[in-house]
Amino acid sequence: MKKPILLLFLLAAGCVFGQNPDEWKRYGDEAWDEKDYYGAAHYYSKGLAQDSEYLEIHWKMAESYRRYNDYRRALTAYESLFKKDKDEQYPKALFYYALMLKHNERYLEAQDHFDKYASVYKYEDPYLTKKAQRETESCLWAAKHENTSEDKELSLLPQPLNSVDSELSPWLTPDSVLHFASLRFTNASGMKLSGKDAKREAFARNYRATDLRRNTAQTVEGSDQNELHIDVPSDLNFEGKHMAGYFADEELGMAFLTACDPLCSVYWSFLDETGKPTEFEYLDAINQSGYTTTQPHAVKIDGEIYLFFASDRARGRGNMDIWYSQYRRDKFMRPRNLRIVNDKGNEVTPHYDTTERALYFSSDWHDGFGGYDVFKSEGKPPQFKTPVNLQKPVNSAANDLYYGPTRTYNVAYFVSNREGGYAVKGESCCNNMYSVTIDSVPVQMLPDTAPEPVEVATLTQQDTALTLTDTPGLVTETTTDEADTTPLVSTEKPVFTLDLPRATFYFPNDRPDARTYATTTNKTYFDVRGLFTEQLAEYTENNPRFKEDFYKPYVQNSNQILKEILDIIEETLEKEEKVFVFIRGFSSPLAASRYNENLSKRRINSIENTIMQRPTLQRAKKEGNLTFITTAVGEYESQRDEVSDDRTNLKASVYSTAAAKSRRVEIDKVWVQRKGSSSGIPAFDGHVKYVKKGSREVSFSFINVGNSTLEWLIDELPEGITLTNPEVKTAPGESARLLFSIDTEPRKNIKVRLETTEGITQILYFIID
Repeated sequence: MKKPILLLFLLAAGCVFGQNPDEWKRYGDEAWDEKDYYGAAHYYSKGLAQDSEYLEIHWKMAESYRRYNDYRRALTAYESLFKKDKDEQYPKALFYYALMLKHNERYLEAQDHFDKYASVYKYEDPYLTKKAQRETESCLWAAKHENTSEDKELSLLPQPLNSVDSELSPWLTPDSVLHFASLRFTNASGMKLSGKDAKREAFARNYRATDLRRNTAQTVEGSDQNELHIDVPSDLNFEGKHMAGYFADEELGMAFLTACDPLCSVYWSFLDETGKPTEFEYLDAINQSGYTTTQPHAVKIDGEIYLFFASDRARGRGNMDIWYSQYRRDKFMRPRNLRIVNDKGNEVTPHYDTTERALYFSSDWHDGFGGYDVFKSEGKPPQFKTPVNLQKPVNSAANDLYYGPTRTYNVAYFVSNREGGYAVKGESCCNNMYSVTIDSVPVQMLPDTAPEPVEVATLTQQDTALTLTDTPGLVTETTTDEADTTPLVSTEKPVFTLDLPRATFYFPNDRPDARTYATTTNKTYFDVRGLFTEQLAEYTENNPRFKEDFYKPYVQNSNQILKEILDIIEETLEKEEKVFVFIRGFSSPLAASRYNENLSKRRINSIENTIMQRPTLQRAKKEGNLTFITTAVGEYESQRDEVSDDRTNLKASVYSTAAAKSRRVEIDKVWVQRKGSSSGIPAFDGHVKYVKKGSREVSFSFINVGNSTLEWLIDELPEGITLTNPEVKTAPGESARLLFSIDTEPRKNIKVRLETTEGITQILYFIID
């Protein structure tokens, strides 16, 4: 709450002393760093008013408008910047201009500008290029459906349920209690907070509104405000953390909270005999250190309990994905990615409706009207149908989230920042809660069987060390999963993975050892990395943003990061029995595919050479306690991200940031096997197969380098791929093959994700020649 006071002071001081553009920029940067984008936009606009050609201020002002969802001002700012930016310092301004056009329902104009961005700045940012290509299709869909609306009655919940700030995660109980979270600077009666109260309420908190009229399918609109009682339950809020929602189910006897600081984690509790939650504890089986886990929704489907949630955890399809975990034997199982609904963007706010047997969620990637739209996918885990857009009036050109039906009243609640809500920072700045009528569902659609009672188990004591995110070497995941019944995180399981710093290491073009088909090298990464410093002037001459956009964030500290990782591996080997290091090598697509595969192998070998410089690690490898499991991916990822292979345009194919990012080696993960334990671990002799077009059989060979029998768990495979020997079991030390029947016609390249019954994952690549 310091900003409004500072703003008044600056305005008053400005009248006396005056401010120059750099000073306004400094004030704006301070607000930006505090994520006060509303204040930042004000300061930047002051600076731009004094110097309309100050492009950096112009860019940050446009970004500030976008980040607090002022779509109209952002549209004007990006358009103006794009026209002024003759040297193309801010190419992303075109992408965000198109995005703001979409948010303003100018769909065909947006489609045209997305198409221009994808063509003109194809190699600027691989993700934004793919997003622009996706949006060209989405805008055409939106233009076709913008005048189509379902016959449903939409209502904005009144104040003080809604505020002029932001609400999220509404949920109505069968006995008419509305739970929701809010980041607000007004009290429960709508009065503006000040002083200590305002400082305390700077955190998002969980609220509860009771005594809502029970005979309405709408909300309390028009009712006496005395019928409402809104409070902030102390047992549903953690001091010093943002609270992002509460959900409970009396039938399951479970309750869930989401708390963020800054990453979000899920906590759970059992309900007592009065229906109130007992003490909440960190949900080890669902959370993953270093990642956000949020928006839990538990439900019983055909007698089985499932927990749906959203997370940006590793091995997802995009940024935020929908995941689910089954509850068996008094514990949650290893989470599964709900791949049919997830894509390269964000999928969030899952809610499963047992009456319709359908999952509702929001996505910013599938065809929609703008931002996040609400979608529906029928089915149950693991089989769901292709998602369908709910269309208007639920969806809009703004963000629409947290959709959840309440069958007791045939109403669904959701949040949206669409125009027409309560706002003081702009028409579309903030989320408000809405209700919409829904159709009743015939009784025959209900499940046949009566719900089974849940046996209440005792929560295990939280290991608080597992919640830390900054501790190198922290245990974050296990690979054991006996018949899929063990929890994800455990300090007692035989195999776990190390939580390492960012482990991606970048290489100059065609290094190490240029112009050779050799698969090994005598160079270390430290040797090769030095070439970046020597060639920095050359790269910068061809790409003025190379130093700022690539060298500083990705290369400058890489030596130190690699040394830190080796320290962690060395320390781990002193305590545990075996370490398995998974390494993947990549290349740009500039040369032939076979050449790039061998170049990837040389890059991997340089990392191995670096590791072997340490006598303790060299000895561990000789004794069989340190094993490298490598994958030469070659140009596969570069093809997927559409990195340039134009030999006549070296600025794009060699010196561009996108090309530089494609020349890398990743220490993908490090598995650790505890002393005296056993586990099957596959080591493939290659993860890439080059396949001629047409139907054929392809095999991948591997060795079980673990010390127990290895079995594969196959849930689903991409279209056109069949595993012909899925029951293969491999004893320790033995070799085996996985045989695939492949129809290459449906697509160019195919990536297959495999998993053992103990939770170890492998990626296999089919590259179609």
